[in-house]
Amino acid sequence: MRKANQLTRSKQANCDRAYFSLVEIAGVAEVALKNADGETESAGYIIRHSLAFIQQAADIALQEASGQVAKDRTNEG
Repeated sequence: MRKANQLTRSKQANCDRAYFSLVEIAGVAEVALKNADGETESAGYIIRHSLAFIQQAADIALQEASGQVAKDRTNEG
């Protein structure tokens, strides 16, 4: 039982780190996207779309991770 609790805590810690990393990625992309307006037209276009894609991918991954954590917590209880 003790080992199972340690594994559960370890899994939760890993999920927490992944969650916060995704939040940071989305935040960095958002700030960079706001600052990309000063670039030349073609470079700015590519940068803005790349950053928007990164932000969207992080948001989707964050939603999936949140859903998985909620599912895991439901299964534990």
